[in-house]
Amino acid sequence: MMLCPKCKSELSEGATSCFVCNTKIGDGAEAGRAWSLAGYIGDKITADFANETLLSFEIPSVVISKSGFFGNAGLALTSFFGDSDQLFEISVPSHLVEEATEILNNTLGSGWRSARDEE
Repeated sequence: MMLCPKCKSELSEGATSCFVCNTKIGDGAEAGRAWSLAGYIGDKITADFANETLLSFEIPSVVISKSGFFGNAGLALTSFFGDSDQLFEISVPSHLVEEATEILNNTLGSGWRSARDEE
């Protein structure tokens, strides 16, 4: 899967620009890198904070809700996935997982759980 580095829209392989935000993809090397799960966060506010923190360090990230929370008008519904500390997943480019994990450990402490903890 290839994601736009700016808006995170899913792009077809070999795309040279994003059809949503018109960002140039360049030679595709950066955009084509694989993404990996960095960890889990239990609430939307902390997930948004984690996303903004990583972006401030120029680490692109994607937060995926498993909670039923969709947008600002949504409600944080009980998760069908059981673990309340896993309602949001945060992913980063694979080559930046270690750096992102260190940053999130330092800023969130016990407010998140690293995917590496499960290995």
